[in-house]
Amino acid sequence: MGRSLVAQLLKVCKEHDNVEIWTRWELSELLLSGHDGGVIGARVQRRGSDESVDIHASLGVILTTGGFSQNQEMRDAYLTGTATSEATSGMPTKTEWSLASDGDAGIALRAGQRIGAGSAQLGQVWGIPTMIDP
Repeated sequence: MGRSLVAQLLKVCKEHDNVEIWTRWELSELLLSGHDGGVIGARVQRRGSDESVDIHASLGVILTTGGFSQNQEMRDAYLTGTATSEATSGMPTKTEWSLASDGDAGIALRAGQRIGAGSAQLGQVWGIPTMIDP
């Protein structure tokens, strides 16, 4: 489902000359206005490099990211003990159990938390049984 959605968004973006597509960049922090403290942009860093760029937005910033499936620290903090079944309550969760992409590491969530943004339902999991084809 996620890959299909992203593929369609990419297709639509490529049809417009005024849309830039950046790959292999990660959010490092949200930029705040000195005037009212609102989010006015983002600082991004090229993966595997010290190169960073500030991107300023005039109409707002939308964070469209996955969750934190690949972040063990966050899984331990938010998911342990959240199972609905008494038989599995309190059991650990492990990143290797997830087929989510490596980028699903809670980066945007942490950036929002650093500036005091709210969050909800971090102990909720959307999952389906899967297996890796041997």
